Amino acid sequence: IAKILNKPDDAEHYNQLADKIQNAFDKKFLKEDGTVSTGSQTAQACSLFHGMIPAYKQAAVYGKLLEKIKGANDHHATGYLGTKAIYRLLSDRGQHELAYKMVTQKDCPSYGYWIEEGFTTLNEMWPGGKGAGRGGSNNHPWSGDISAWFYQYLAGINADPQQPGFKHIIIHPMPVPGLTKASAWHRSPYGIVRSSWRI
Repeated sequence: IAKILNKPDDAEHYNQLADKIQNAFDKKFLKEDGTVSTGSQTAQACSLFHGMIPAYKQAAVYGKLLEKIKGANDHHATGYLGTKAIYRLLSDRGQHELAYKMVTQKDCPSYGYWIEEGFTTLNEMWPGGKGAGRGGSNNHPWSGDISAWFYQYLAGINADPQQPGFKHIIIHPMPVPGLTKASAWHRSPYGIVRSSWRI
C-alpha cells in the first residue's frame, strides 16, 4: 500500500519489518525437517499459503502437509484459518485432484459429508448429523471460502493480480476426473464475468 501511495520511506520500513517477522517466525516455529509449530495441517498450510516459509524449505513443509492429509485418510483436519488455505494451496501446487477429493468426501469432515446429511447451509462445526444444532450455528460464514475455490479453480474465474478489481480477467478452469461440468459467474465492477465448461 505504501508503494501504491508513493511513500517509499514507509514501504522500506514495512519491508524491513516483514523480513524481521519472517526471520523470527522461522526461528521460533520452523523445524529442520519441515515441521511448522505442532505440525498440524493448519500450521503447515497457513505458513505456506501466507508466504512465511523461505523458498529452500517450502518443499519440506509441503511434504509434511501431504503426510498429514494422507494420515487423515485424505480429509482436512483444519478449522477456520486452515480450511481457506489448504484447498487453494493444494490446487496451486499440483494437487488439485486431491483438493477436490477432500472437498467431496462423503464422511466427516467434508463439505460432501454435509451434503450427504442434507444440509443446505454451512455449519459452524464439522461433526453433527441430521438436525445438528449441537455446538454452533447451522448457517455460519467461516467455511464459506469454499465458494470462492469453486469459482476460481473449478470454473476458473480470476482477476489478474497485476490489474486488480477485474480490470483484466483470467479464465483458467481446472477440471478434475469425475466432474463433467462447471459454471459460475461473478458481478464485477465492469460487468458480469461468466465461465462454463462441459466434458
